[in-house]
Amino acid sequence: MKHVFHNTYVGFCALRTIIPRKYQKIRAKRSYKRSYSNVLEENLKDLVFPTNIIGKRVYHFSNDTVKVHLYVQDNKNTTSQKKLNCLSKAISGYLKINLMVEIVSSP
Repeated sequence: MKHVFHNTYVGFCALRTIIPRKYQKIRAKRSYKRSYSNVLEENLKDLVFPTNIIGKRVYHFSNDTVKVHLYVQDNKNTTSQKKLNCLSKAISGYLKINLMVEIVSSP
């Protein structure tokens, strides 16, 4: 991102609570809203907001790495692939996952 946005700071602001795994079963049925997977999903929705997420593939490799491939649809043509690539690099550093975002054309 340094090469694309020179002298620019990127900040993410969100407040979400993640319940530890051992307490998720004890609490009410609504505890899924505060699980790691749901918080990650909500963060991704917030970060790619003008577009709609229409598909998600998660790849698990034998060396314990995870790659997430998001397919998004931009109905208003406001988001470019270059912008999403920069955003995915920022998210990869922030959420510690390997993320790839791809725009899918409208059918």
